[in-house]
Amino acid sequence: MAEADGIAVRVERMIGDVTARIGHVRPLVEAAFRAAPRHMFIPPVALVAGEEMVAIDRTADPGAWLDAVYSESPIVTQLDDGRTPLRDVIDDGGAVRVPPGTDYTSSNSAPATVADLLNLLNPKPGHRVLEVGTGTGWTAALLSHIVGAGNVTSVEVDAAVAEQAAKTSARPVCSRIWSSVTVRTAAWSGRPSTGCTSPVVCGGCRTHGSGSAVRAG
Repeated sequence: MAEADGIAVRVERMIGDVTARIGHVRPLVEAAFRAAPRHMFIPPVALVAGEEMVAIDRTADPGAWLDAVYSESPIVTQLDDGRTPLRDVIDDGGAVRVPPGTDYTSSNSAPATVADLLNLLNPKPGHRVLEVGTGTGWTAALLSHIVGAGNVTSVEVDAAVAEQAAKTSARPVCSRIWSSVTVRTAAWSGRPSTGCTSPVVCGGCRTHGSGSAVRAG
């Protein structure tokens, strides 16, 4: 099976799992899941959140990496605002050992959580969206596919996270969608658009000092 075919099968299975979990996924959201597949926004090394934290490494085991990406799990992509590299909490045997007090500061949210958010938000083509908390950029990409080019502004407090999202957007497979998303750091002040008659605000962020909450995207 070609890689693209395998990914398409995983995407459809993910949509089915999400639908079973939350009951309904709007057609525009389904189409966005297909247009902006989740794996394009996950780094090569990440931590899969669950009863036990599990490390995934695309280079070491690409199949297991894809299986985890298209599971119903949130994926942690940053610890301690980047001060603790993910590889530092993975031992030689692949077990994850996160020191007490570690903050989980950025993640890619579980697909059902994202679908539920977008169902409730109910964005439509032509809506202008301000997203607070870019994270990996997946939600911004999904929103961009739904509302159209130039209609999404995403604000991220962490410059390193924003930079990584921008690097993701520069990949040829992402550029078609991401070229129409504007990512700003928290220092930016302004409006997501002018002449905006149908604004939508989407929040997926944490407040510093709030413990182990994450900036999800």
